[in-house]
Amino acid sequence: MRTSSKPNAAFAHLLQAYETSDFIDEKLHVLGALGRFPSVKLKTRSLEWAVAGGVRSQDIHSVFGSVAADRSIVAWEYVQANWDALSAQYSQIVVGRIPCVPIANFQTEQAVTAVEVFLVGRPKARLPARWCSSLKTSAQGLPCTPVM
Repeated sequence: MRTSSKPNAAFAHLLQAYETSDFIDEKLHVLGALGRFPSVKLKTRSLEWAVAGGVRSQDIHSVFGSVAADRSIVAWEYVQANWDALSAQYSQIVVGRIPCVPIANFQTEQAVTAVEVFLVGRPKARLPARWCSSLKTSAQGLPCTPVM
């Protein structure tokens, strides 16, 4: 996907493959590829498509993960801009898992602190808040295993 000369056509092909497949493994593979385009526009489009009902709730974090895989902050910015809508649409466990994927790549204490500040007072934010302590440990150069 990263080297496609026609990224919009490749994106459309992935959506078609997802929507026509009967195999969950194939669908998950597509979800893992959707966010790998370097274009911020296509990354955002993949998140919007997924949240609009294109993806089962139990698989939604896969799209956020593919968008964040290259350490892009697009997925985290999307979470911040759409927290209320995500919270209304998904259960606590699902909406709690969504931000864990994009923030897992944060490498500085400032980034983790910014996440903590955002999560203060947010309903359904318990799971990502627990990740922050593990991420701070990681930012200090220590081994990190997020608490789930």
